[in-house]
Amino acid sequence: MSTKEGRQMRYRKLPVEIEAIQWDGENRGEVIDFLMNEPVEPVQAGTFSFIDDHVRLITLEGAMMAKPGTWIIRGIEGEYYPVADSIFGKTYEPINPANRGVGS
Repeated sequence: MSTKEGRQMRYRKLPVEIEAIQWDGENRGEVIDFLMNEPVEPVQAGTFSFIDDHVRLITLEGAMMAKPGTWIIRGIEGEYYPVADSIFGKTYEPINPANRGVGS
């Protein structure tokens, strides 16, 4: 991404809705359901696995690990990736079902 006349510019993240589940180290069935079910194309076999108390995800950027407490996000293109709880809380907020799509 280029900057105008070599000057630094500021950007704001566009408001988008995502789906997410928090991996707690024990909710394996819920995570599998989240990764394998609609509304988007289910992930392909081998794109995630459980290793001890971690979830290994194959993301657009390569293999990443989700440890307990990490959120697993389904992005706007249907991609999956882990986000640390501390970052998730600063970046996302719950959507009130009655207000879905408002302001987007």
